[in-house]
Amino acid sequence: MTAYRYPKEFVYNQLAPLDAAYCAGLVDGEGCVTIDRITKKKPNGKGFYITYRQNVTISSTTPCLIDFVYDRFPYGSRYVTVVKQKNCMPQDRILLTYRPAVEFARQIREYLVLKGGQADILMSMPLSTNGRWGYTPEIRKEQEKCWKRCRKLNGNGKRGGRPRNKH
Repeated sequence: MTAYRYPKEFVYNQLAPLDAAYCAGLVDGEGCVTIDRITKKKPNGKGFYITYRQNVTISSTTPCLIDFVYDRFPYGSRYVTVVKQKNCMPQDRILLTYRPAVEFARQIREYLVLKGGQADILMSMPLSTNGRWGYTPEIRKEQEKCWKRCRKLNGNGKRGGRPRNKH
């Protein structure tokens, strides 16, 4: 499945201040702001390359919350996760990636409380001007630093992040 790519000059919907604050609350409470590091095989089959993807995700068992966000910022993927366990409800989810994720984070940043650090890193990460081939070694190093900092803030690093309960 090929994702639609929004051009750099694309004009996104501007969220009203009250809507931005509400969306920020949803991201803080039921969302995730992260950077994915993806290793893919080169098209010629010789070797691998690494790419980075900025993500903002909101998940909820209440579909109207996801509808609220999607109605105001319709640039991501909206889907339902079906759960097979008896006592679990299906989750609605909206996933914003790449430029839409950065733009959404920029619009809600002033209202974020818990995920503000991750949003700052997401917005500071350099974007390519020419697809995955438009990166210089300096940009790649900066992307790697951003990925590591965001990973540490999200608690996914080997050390650091929030403390984990050991049961």
